[in-house]
Amino acid sequence: MLTGIVLLLVYLILCVVIYFFTKKNYHKKALAAILLLALVLRVFMSADMYLHEWDERFHAVVAKNMMVHPLKPTLYDNPVLDYDHRNWASNHLWLSKPPLAFWAMGASMAIFGVNEVGLRLPSILFSLICVWLTMQIGTLLFNRKTGLLAGFFHAIHGFSLELAGGIVSADHVDVMFLMWVQVAVLFMIKFIKNENNKYLFTIGLCAGLAYLCKWIMALFVLLIWLGIYIYTERNLRKIISKTAVITITFLIVILPWQLFILYKYPKEAAWIFQQMFAPIQTVSSTTGHTGGITFYSMWMRIIFGELIYIPVIWLIFKCFNIKIKGIFKTPSISRTMLFSKKRIHLWILFVWIFIPLILLTFSAMKKDAYLMISASAYFILTAFFVVYFLKIKNKLHVKSWISYSFVALMILLPIRYSIERVKPFKERMKHPEWRVRLSELDKQIPNTKNVILSGESHYLNAMFYHDFVAYERRLSEQEIEMVKGKGYRVFEYDEMNYTEK
Repeated sequence: MLTGIVLLLVYLILCVVIYFFTKKNYHKKALAAILLLALVLRVFMSADMYLHEWDERFHAVVAKNMMVHPLKPTLYDNPVLDYDHRNWASNHLWLSKPPLAFWAMGASMAIFGVNEVGLRLPSILFSLICVWLTMQIGTLLFNRKTGLLAGFFHAIHGFSLELAGGIVSADHVDVMFLMWVQVAVLFMIKFIKNENNKYLFTIGLCAGLAYLCKWIMALFVLLIWLGIYIYTERNLRKIISKTAVITITFLIVILPWQLFILYKYPKEAAWIFQQMFAPIQTVSSTTGHTGGITFYSMWMRIIFGELIYIPVIWLIFKCFNIKIKGIFKTPSISRTMLFSKKRIHLWILFVWIFIPLILLTFSAMKKDAYLMISASAYFILTAFFVVYFLKIKNKLHVKSWISYSFVALMILLPIRYSIERVKPFKERMKHPEWRVRLSELDKQIPNTKNVILSGESHYLNAMFYHDFVAYERRLSEQEIEMVKGKGYRVFEYDEMNYTEK
C-alpha cells in the first residue's frame, strides 16, 4: 500500500514538473523529467519476483541456456524425454525467435545473475531508448513541443510498461524489436530530409537487427520505407537503387544466422522457415490468436486510448486533402495535391500506421501486441493533434471550456490507462509460495541436475531459478522407470509436499 502511494505521488509530481518545464520551454529539463518518469514506472513494473506466464518464462529459460552456449538456443537444455521438434512449448532446440534479444538477456544475467534484475534490465534500458526515440522522431517531424508530448505519452503508456516488465506476450523480444524499428524510421526521415546514402545502410542494418529479434515482422520496415520513399520520389530507377542498398544490407545482416542454423540444425530450421508465413493464412492450434476484420481497429482504442480514432481519422483527411464540407462527396484530388511534400511529415505517420494495420487485418493470426510496431507513430500523431488543436481552437467557434476539456481528455485518458496497467497497489517484490517450496526442495537435494520434477505447474520457473528438469505433465510409470534407470530422481508435488517416486 505504502509503495503504491509513493509511486502515485512521484507520478503526479513528475507530471507537474514536466508540464512546468515544457510550458517554460526548458526542453532539456522536460526531457530529463520524462525519462525519469519512464524509468520509475518501468522499474516498478519489473519488480515481480517471478516469471510471467506469456512469454517471459520461455524467453528466460532460453536466455539462461544461451549463456552457456550462445549459438545453440535451447528450452529443455537436457531433453531427458522424447520431444517433438515442432512443439515450441516443450522443445529442445528453440528457434521460435531469433537470438538477438536472448544474447542481450544472457549477457545481462552473466553480469547481474540469473534473476529478475538480470533478465529484465535490458528491456528497461531499451524501452527508455524507445521513449527517447519517440521524442526525437516527433521533434524531427514537427517541433520540440510535439516531440516532448509524444515522449510523455510513450513514457506512461500502459502496454509499453507491461512489455518492459515481461508481463504481456512477446515482452523483452518485442521491446528490442520495436527499438530497431524506431531507429530505422528515424533514419528514413533523416534520409528524406537530407539524401545522405549512409542513412540507407543504417536503415538496412536496423531492419536486419529487427529481423534477428522477430523474424519476418521486420519486413514491415522495408514496406514502410517503400511507402515513404515512393511518396517523395518519382524516379523509378532511383527508388530501385536506394531500396536495393537497404535490401542488400538487410540480407548481409540476417544471412549468417540463417545459414548457420540451416547447417547446424537443419530439421528444426526447416520447420521454422516453413512456419514463418503460416500466420498469414492459418492460426496455430496452440495459440488461438483469432479475430475478425475489426480486431485491430477495436484493439486500437484499448491500447492507445478511446479517443485515438479522432486523430487517426483527422490524419486520413489531411493526408488526402479531404475537406470536411465535402465529406459526403467524392473529393477531387490531383496527383500534385496528393503527393505534396508539404504533407510528407503526416504521410510518414500515415504509412507507419496503416501499412501494418491493413496487412495485419487481413492476416489470419491476430495478436494485440502486433499493433505496437506503430506505437511511436500513434504517440506522435496524438501529440501533434493536441498541439495543432490548441493552435486552431479559436477558429472552431466552440466555447473555450469545450476545447480545453477535449485536450484534457486527450492527455488524462492515457494517464488513466497507464495507472490502470501499472496497478500501483499490487503486491510486488515478494516471492510467491511456489518459489519458496522450489527453493526448499533445491536445498534438500545435493545435485538438482539429476532431478526431474513431474507434474510441476511452474516447470519453466523451476528450470530458470534452479537446475531441475521439469515437466508440466505427470510422467507415466514407464517414463519414470526409464529415467530412473538413467540415474535421475523423480519428484512429484502432491497437495503440500514433493514426493519421490
